[in-house]
Amino acid sequence: MKTIKLLLSTILFVSITANAFAQDKATIEATKKVDELNKELVSVDKSAALTDEQQKEITALYVEKSKAIKKIKEEVTDKNEQKEQIQALNKALGKKVYGLLNKQQQVAKKAAKEKS
Repeated sequence: MKTIKLLLSTILFVSITANAFAQDKATIEATKKVDELNKELVSVDKSAALTDEQQKEITALYVEKSKAIKKIKEEVTDKNEQKEQIQALNKALGKKVYGLLNKQQQVAKKAAKEKS
């Protein structure tokens, strides 16, 4: 009986740890993307930097996107369908992020895109 309890406790601990690691990885990647966006904006106009609130909101959007992509890859077996759904997801995310930017930041984003 003790062995079973120990085994179950170990399994529970490992699954909680693995889930937390996956979430942390998604958050780290999202934070990197937000930092890249902020650098892109600042490279055009130093006063177009993202606010702390914008960074939090955009990071949350990127984390949601990562979870959605993972779900698509688990549920959709056809590679072309996966690609289409992920492209649609990316397009929707781009619109949401763009909507969170103020006018000055939107101008900087467009200028940075034209530059590259």
